[in-house]
Amino acid sequence: METLVCLLDEFRKSHGSSWHQPEYRGLEMYSAKKRSANAQKVQSDAVFSGKQTMLLSLQGAWSALNLLEAYFSQQQPQTLEGVTSWQRYQQLPKKQIADKIIAETYRLLRIVRVAWLHSDGQIEQRGNVTELCCNSNQYPLILKITDTGLALLQSLVFYFLNRVQTQYGDAYHDAMLQSYFTDLVGELRGFEDEDRVLCQFRPGLNINRHWRLDCENPRYQVTDGFCVIQLNPRYDDGVCHPIDFHLRLNDRFYVVPMEALTPFSIAEDKRYINAISLTALDRWECRSGSQPSEISNQLSFTTQSLTTQCPPNDVKES
Repeated sequence: METLVCLLDEFRKSHGSSWHQPEYRGLEMYSAKKRSANAQKVQSDAVFSGKQTMLLSLQGAWSALNLLEAYFSQQQPQTLEGVTSWQRYQQLPKKQIADKIIAETYRLLRIVRVAWLHSDGQIEQRGNVTELCCNSNQYPLILKITDTGLALLQSLVFYFLNRVQTQYGDAYHDAMLQSYFTDLVGELRGFEDEDRVLCQFRPGLNINRHWRLDCENPRYQVTDGFCVIQLNPRYDDGVCHPIDFHLRLNDRFYVVPMEALTPFSIAEDKRYINAISLTALDRWECRSGSQPSEISNQLSFTTQSLTTQCPPNDVKES
């Protein structure tokens, strides 16, 4: 029995040096600033060239695919056995936005394995774009993706699987995943499979996934069904200051991003600038009622024959 957190930790250690994960910094809006700690510098001692470099760049994507399929098998063990990767995609749940995004991400990752394993598969590197294709089936499989796109693929999968280890609510994770997927699609230079094109989604909230400012002591008041944040004027620009407000109301805890508040430009009643309705606030409640500073219990699941290494070339996948 292996836990998800252990698998994800190994995934991060092996491939995470190039990922694009949100950076969280503490923020005290009403007192002196805190000095941020210097980020640790990650260096790689191994140097590869030619095909070795190209294949090494795909190992993280291969690991991400294995982790996703282990997760799918745990969620739907009775429906995902003995099927092709395309049939598996068709059976994935697609009701929630997070499910839809991870299903489309799986469509991209499966081409990595097909191109690698199939006798007619081809993998080429052209500048910073990796081109993967396989033309043996009725429908050609093509994926052309930049190096940044490969890193975003892994980052998105890690964020999705690791979300149960964080305090943030479903609305927060949905917004982050949509931001990841939008940027990922922008790094594609070509794609085609059995359904021709990827599904795309209009972001419900344009959240800054790159870095966040944690404000654990916001000043606010509740009036007429709204929670109004009292912002220092210097932080009133959500683009420059993507703040996460940690709130406690009626013994319930919330993490509300700045982007979810009513901005000055569209507030009809200026008393409700930087406010959120109590009805909408429910969407941002922390998981399991935990405090923003707490981490939820780890989720474990069983995997069989899970490997984070790339496969030999004599194995076939359809």
